[in-house]
Amino acid sequence: SFEESADVISLTGGETWRLLADLCTDGVAGGRTYDALILRCARKGRATSLLTLNRRDFEQLPLDGIVLVVPGTSD
Repeated sequence: SFEESADVISLTGGETWRLLADLCTDGVAGGRTYDALILRCARKGRATSLLTLNRRDFEQLPLDGIVLVVPGTSD
């Protein structure tokens, strides 16, 4: 099952406070905050790609080399 093969990545308290400070500096607010959290955890876990159903959720955030994968699209 997915549970047996997946690694769960989370931020420490300090990492979370740094994320929130970065979001304030960058003017990121609202629902985009959750997208930024997902992306920060993906980077922490050394992900090379991120599966999403909505590319626009992540396009305005710094991907730092992470490739967005959207099922059903050719790009």
